[in-house]
Amino acid sequence: MKYIVILISISLLLGCSSERKTSEQPADSLNNVRDTISDSSLHEETEEQETERVAREKAIEDEKAFRELNTYNGTYTLQTESEGVEGVLELTYAEDRVFTFKLNLQALDICKGTVEGEIFMDRTQHGLYQRDNCILHFNFMGNWGDSGFVVEIEQPDKCTLMEGDCIFSGKYITGN
Repeated sequence: MKYIVILISISLLLGCSSERKTSEQPADSLNNVRDTISDSSLHEETEEQETERVAREKAIEDEKAFRELNTYNGTYTLQTESEGVEGVLELTYAEDRVFTFKLNLQALDICKGTVEGEIFMDRTQHGLYQRDNCILHFNFMGNWGDSGFVVEIEQPDKCTLMEGDCIFSGKYITGN
């Protein structure tokens, strides 16, 4: 409705200009206004159409975000400067934003732990494992060039699957 009022006002102003026009010009001007009004009414979106458009756009964004998850398949090692600490993460992309994983960590005779399960990824490439009184947050951080792909794991609380006083937290990196 706003467009109609604006267009009519513009056409009236143009029709009332001080220059003399031939009789064909006002008729052409009115036809242009009618065409513009009908075009603008065609471009107005109903609430249902807007909802459908937003859903399509979100699906496209999700597809882009999840398209390359399978590039994270592989074996990762914990990056640490501590002697005698070994951590290995094995990731396999199952499908539909789900990874299966196996995580092993051992530090001499101090601690040892193994966790196996599934990670459901969100669109920000974060995933969560929560089972057996063990919570692990996975952050898929991308390819760091020569270092390879990086997955950061955070363990906010004690995990009952770890024997001893260690945590699974750290940066796990693939080698090239």
